[in-house]
Order: sequence, then structure tokens, then C-alpha cells
Amino acid sequence: MMKTARPCCNVQRRNDLRCLLPQCPFERPSKSALTLDPDLTDVRLRLADMYLEQSSPVEALPHLERLRKQFPDRADVMAALGRCKFLQGQPDEARPLLEAAVEQLPDDTPLLVHLAKLDLLAEPPRAVEAEKWLRHSLTVDPYDLEAEHTLAGSLRLQGRLKEAAEVQERHDKNRELLRQADALLRNEVAHPSSGPKGPWEIGTLFLRLGKDGQGLDWLYRALQRDPDYRPAHEALAAYYEKKGERDKAVAHRRRLAEP
Repeated sequence: MMKTARPCCNVQRRNDLRCLLPQCPFERPSKSALTLDPDLTDVRLRLADMYLEQSSPVEALPHLERLRKQFPDRADVMAALGRCKFLQGQPDEARPLLEAAVEQLPDDTPLLVHLAKLDLLAEPPRAVEAEKWLRHSLTVDPYDLEAEHTLAGSLRLQGRLKEAAEVQERHDKNRELLRQADALLRNEVAHPSSGPKGPWEIGTLFLRLGKDGQGLDWLYRALQRDPDYRPAHEALAAYYEKKGERDKAVAHRRRLAEP
């Protein structure tokens, strides 16, 4: 029977900010948990994924090979092992794993990006096929920096230099927004604030990045600290108006109209 455990926090991709930074240390407690119970499958898979995000395939490989023997048809294991083989410079071994996994995980963005990279490494490069993977990845996550950067390269290979420049510019802007969000979150951890401004700044940045859930959470944190904080009410009113949630927008506009 497969066993699972909840880690101290989610392992995140490098271009995503979904929890308070700096992220809690995942490697040490995961290794301890696996020493006590080697069958904590989800912990092992998350640990391997963390190593892959750190570009440490040698560390990830034994975990993934063990999981592959246990669950030969599990798509997320095949996807992670395929990414591992790609990072080890073994594209011929990576491709069948990734192609099998994508049939069950059509919206997995790291998987889609690595399939695109395989197409770009082909001789000759299959830039058109790579673009298809990347366009789909960006419909799933429009702020995936790795997908944007790889798409710009694919477009350049096709001679579509203007489009490539536009994608690269969007990538650079999104990377800067993520850098700002990272700095604000780290500062909030290092020097916790008591007023509403910090959460409001973080919340508005997350909304600009398309991370609506995180953005709303931080904006409501600002209002918990100061229920009359006008910038948070303005941001929430604008958000709900854009989403067509009139009643919620009106509630915040009403608070703004109060003396």
C-alpha cells in the first residue's frame, strides 16, 4: 500500500512563489522520514523533484529509480525520471519517458518544457514542435519563466525575431516582478511587519503575476491588520470588478466611500 506524508511545505518551482519565503528546509526532514519509513512515496518523489529543481540529477536518480521499480506506470514518476535523464545528458532515454507521461499529464508544465527542449536539441531542431509544447505550457501558467525563455529561443530558430523579442521582453518583466515578490516576502520573514502596507504590496504583486489566490490572501491579511486600509480595498474592488463579481466589488467600494 502506498504511504504518503505531508511535508513541512510544498516544493516549489524556481519561478513560482506560492508560500512565504524563505521556504522551510525540506531535504533534512524528508531524509529523516525516509530513513524511518522508506515507503513514504510522495515524500521521496518531492525530494527527488527538489533535487531536479536544483539541477542535481545524481542526487535525484536513486530515488526515482526506486519509485520506477515500485510504480512503473505512474505518470509523475515517469515525468520526473525523464527530466532527470535530460539533465544527465541522455535525451534518447528521456524522450520515451516524457512522451509516455504527457499522455496522462497533459498540463504538467515542467514536462511540457522538457519535451520542447528535446525537440530543440534534435538534429535538425524541431522548433515548430517545440513551440506547440511551450504555447500550451504558457496557457497553463502564463508566468512560467522557463517556458517563456525557451519559447523565445524556439522563435529565433524559426527566424521570427520580432516575436522572439516580444516574448523575451515579457519574460524579463515577469522575472523582475518575481524578484520583487521574492524580496518582499523575504523581508516580511526577516522583519515581520505589523501594519497593512507589507501584505498589501505583496498581494498586489501576486495579482499582477496572475497568482490570484495568493494575492487575495495577502490583501485580506492587510485588512485584518487594518480594516479601513484604503489601498487594499481599492485593489480588491478593482480585482472583483475585473472578474465580474459585482457584489464583492460594491462592498469594497462602499468601504472606500465611508468617511
